[in-house]
Amino acid sequence: MNTKVIEINDRHFTLIYLNECNDLSILKNELDIVSVRYFPKDEETSKDCLRLFKESTPEILDAVKDVVEDNKSFFQNFDIDMKFIANRSHYRDESLVDYTFYLDTRLKSIRN
Repeated sequence: MNTKVIEINDRHFTLIYLNECNDLSILKNELDIVSVRYFPKDEETSKDCLRLFKESTPEILDAVKDVVEDNKSFFQNFDIDMKFIANRSHYRDESLVDYTFYLDTRLKSIRN
């Protein structure tokens, strides 16, 4: 996995993406091809993170498009819908540790 930090209005998002795989048939979860993770400040809730992602979506998707363009040979194997379709919150005790969004990504050979 590779990462790229996206800074938007003093907030840091981490774009996590795969850009090589010798055997695409071994992929267990296609959603893990491109995701965006945010590590919230102590006072931020899951609801705050959701609002922040919605507000930052255009800038985040621009960064995703740049990564896809820079790694065309890998991403040509996938249909990528530039919209977020899933999210996951991770907690430790009562504290929100991170918040991750996943793009709609499908291996072309599976869709056909």
